[in-house]
Amino acid sequence: MPILEYEMRTYHPTKQGNIRLRVEETGEVFGTKNRSEPVDGDWASDWGPALRRIHHPDDTVTALLEAGGFFDMPPVIAGTGLDGVRETLRYSGTRGERTVVVDRSNTPAFPALLSRLLWGLDVANELT
Repeated sequence: MPILEYEMRTYHPTKQGNIRLRVEETGEVFGTKNRSEPVDGDWASDWGPALRRIHHPDDTVTALLEAGGFFDMPPVIAGTGLDGVRETLRYSGTRGERTVVVDRSNTPAFPALLSRLLWGLDVANELT
């Protein structure tokens, strides 16, 4: 079971640019970004091999999320408009289970958290 799952999906008619990230209990960190339009389905490629392996994955992920304010965020942060993105961050670790959904909102707290998470897991270059 993953400790962490993240998805960013655009509301635009394209699926290019969509991102997903997964951290397994084993410490393997997987991630993909649609760099082209998928031929079939939502993703242009499968997960592929792990991008990284981290030590103490539960502690690492939990610390990154705590430092970024994830556990204090409301479960849904919704904006208005017809375009934008929907981001979903799911956590299942020592602090229990929690999901935060950011839908068409440009709240500064979530991008700051995501940046901290991607750089802390050393996958920002692959997924941004």
